[in-house]
Amino acid sequence: MMAERRHSHLLRPTDIVLSLGSNQKSTIGDPKSTVMWAAERLRVLGACDTYVKPRFLATRPVGRKSLQPFVNILVWGKTDLSTRRILQLCKRLEWEAGRRPSLQRWVSRPLDVDIIAHGTRVIGWPRAENSWTRLSVPHPEMQRRAFVLVPMCDVLPLWMHPAIGRTGTRLLQDLTPYEISGVKLDSSRAR
Repeated sequence: MMAERRHSHLLRPTDIVLSLGSNQKSTIGDPKSTVMWAAERLRVLGACDTYVKPRFLATRPVGRKSLQPFVNILVWGKTDLSTRRILQLCKRLEWEAGRRPSLQRWVSRPLDVDIIAHGTRVIGWPRAENSWTRLSVPHPEMQRRAFVLVPMCDVLPLWMHPAIGRTGTRLLQDLTPYEISGVKLDSSRAR
């Protein structure tokens, strides 16, 4: 584990921010165990050596009220890998956890790993097509996702979205109270 680094507004070129979530049992276990496993695997594979231990979030699912709540974590750290290679590792971990590609949006998932930001890169943004392996960085929906913005503002409150030109704090203020109320911080941290 690297020394904790907090409250920067700039991501260094080697910094990566990933969102991990689960709301159904996976081949690894329950949702909390699955996101902890994925965070550790990402560290071991060199995709993200974290600066700050992530906090667990209990989040309301986006889009469909019939889904189970998600367990989410946001990890921020250092990587020497390319963005494309990190995407490949994320998809590999999703597959190992039991997720299969789907054309449906907003479905239950054993594991969802998204690249939120990689330094100040802007790649394929905004997303032109919907594909399981399409690379868009920053994540094309992050500015509408409280479960991403709440923890991001916790560790990077002055971070600037490189494509929109607004801070994460300002993007969070644009969300409705209902959207923000769907995110509950858990007092425990991932190991």
